[in-house]
Amino acid sequence: MAVGTVRDREIVLPDTVNGVIMARVGRLDERLRRVLGVAAVIGRTFLYRVLRAVTEENAELDERLSKLAAMEIIEELKSEPELAYLFRHALAQEAVYESLLIEHRKNIHARVAECLELLYANRLREISSLLAFHYARAESWERALHFMLEAGEQSNRMAADDEALLHYEEAVTTYTRVFGDKWEKQQRATIHLRLGEIHLRRGIPAEALRHLTAVLALYGETIPKNRFAIRMATLQEVLVQILHRALPRLMIRDLHDPVEPAQEILLRTFELLAWTTAMMDTRQLVVTVFKVLNRAERFGSAGGVTKGSAAFSHGLDVLGFSRLGGAYARRAIRVAEKTSNLSAKGIAWHLNGIHQFHVGRWDDALAWFDKGRQLAEQSGDLSTWSNASIFKCELLSETGAFEDVLALSTEMITRGRESAYEPAHRWGLTAGGKALRRLGRIHDCEPTLREAAELCLRTSDFINLGPNQAELACSLIQRGRYDEATEILEECDRAITEHRILAHTVVCVQTARALVAISTLELSGAQDRIARREANRRCKRAYRASRIFAVGSPSSMRLLGTLAWLEGRPRGAEYWWTGSLKAAERLGASYQSGLTLVERGRRRKSADDLQRGASILASLGIRGQVVERYPLL
Repeated sequence: MAVGTVRDREIVLPDTVNGVIMARVGRLDERLRRVLGVAAVIGRTFLYRVLRAVTEENAELDERLSKLAAMEIIEELKSEPELAYLFRHALAQEAVYESLLIEHRKNIHARVAECLELLYANRLREISSLLAFHYARAESWERALHFMLEAGEQSNRMAADDEALLHYEEAVTTYTRVFGDKWEKQQRATIHLRLGEIHLRRGIPAEALRHLTAVLALYGETIPKNRFAIRMATLQEVLVQILHRALPRLMIRDLHDPVEPAQEILLRTFELLAWTTAMMDTRQLVVTVFKVLNRAERFGSAGGVTKGSAAFSHGLDVLGFSRLGGAYARRAIRVAEKTSNLSAKGIAWHLNGIHQFHVGRWDDALAWFDKGRQLAEQSGDLSTWSNASIFKCELLSETGAFEDVLALSTEMITRGRESAYEPAHRWGLTAGGKALRRLGRIHDCEPTLREAAELCLRTSDFINLGPNQAELACSLIQRGRYDEATEILEECDRAITEHRILAHTVVCVQTARALVAISTLELSGAQDRIARREANRRCKRAYRASRIFAVGSPSSMRLLGTLAWLEGRPRGAEYWWTGSLKAAERLGASYQSGLTLVERGRRRKSADDLQRGASILASLGIRGQVVERYPLL
């Protein structure tokens, strides 16, 4: 019974407060009530000059505001940089607002919006959200939609994704209410494109894919889904690209920027789809990259050709055609140097860095990554900046510059959190966890890597999941938890197979699986034929993957050397260990050189190798006991 009484009081209280407030307002004269009504429509806080413009009162307005302040209905909020007032109680503003007749209220909203446009003509972008609100309340739908889209664009530029998402969704609701299915195509495509950008930035690729494919549908384009359709579409785009190369004057327009708005929307959509399919299903990635390049050449978009050529170069590297990939990377740079599009330049520089990284020219790669990061930062392209940063971390980890990796990974995590750009956050966690693991700080690295894995799984980022889980598996091996490491890597293998991942993810996972197999063989003994067969299979797979991605060469050959040693083939072991050292020296991979020397010295009982390897690793900050216990890692 007591509970019921409390609830009854809670229900009655708002009406009672409302009644008290309206009784006080009802005792005001007509002129005060008119001013108060306009102020209530403007909002709980209202600027003096906006109120004066809407009411068209001058000297009398000051007197009336003073009276309302004396009655403690409103109070002065600030005098600088502009005089502003505040309703002392939110309920007072709401009660006055609700007391106005609907048509009268709509007219005031329209007048407020018009006055705001006049008073802040040079700052409309900043107040677009406020204008959208007043025009929507005035049911002036076309103006409301215009400013909703502008507000969404402004929030999108600031990477305020939650706010931008709200504005775009309101725009969709508004447009549907007014025009039904009769949308203006370009406006509808823009909204879907922006929603796709936001969802991709937030790390929700499935939602991004839904909106981006909606854009394509508006322009009669599609991305094939089943294997046969993907192959046919890829073949068609290959033939188009061959024609473009064979008959450039006939097939390719003179390059320029900007292109027509509809073409710009389509190119941006394919560009975002390339990033999305890279995370979800790389079978679609190749055909998407082809579409970016072919359409950019057809439209004559300098920025599009730059991005498309760079992306196509990366796709060729992934497929093992690094020489052809290099040609397209150089073309991307040539076109980029002639355009003022900083975002396109940043992508070209960054992807050329990846090409140099894959083929083993690491000094050049580092320089290109830095150029790409600098240009991306200048253009506000956090996506390219983050991608170039994670690859730079990967390269620095192999050279042993772990403190630099930790510093850069911290910067990525910070930027990702501050801008709500989740990929930067999770990639930073992976890079930092890897550096901590290699430095021997196992108890610090595991929570970091598990947090990154959780974010990767939640956002379907399978490309980054592989390297992250490979490092986590290595840390588990160092603690003797072989079964857990195997389970994690098997899950990664399934994801790689299901989503056709071809990137350096494969190298990381296959190398980690080979490491588990070698560790298992050493524990069970060389006589265990099943363990020997599994170790041979895994080591060969890791080596085949490293033939495409040079970063895996030193570690895969070191593992093959250890396998040969365990099988009683010392000459074979020496062959692979020597190959590992040569590959590491060619790449500048000091960390890998140190590990191979320690492993060879430990097996052959060579004090010289052990001393040289330990000296290299100690110079990188790696603890001696870590090296002694886990030389393969």
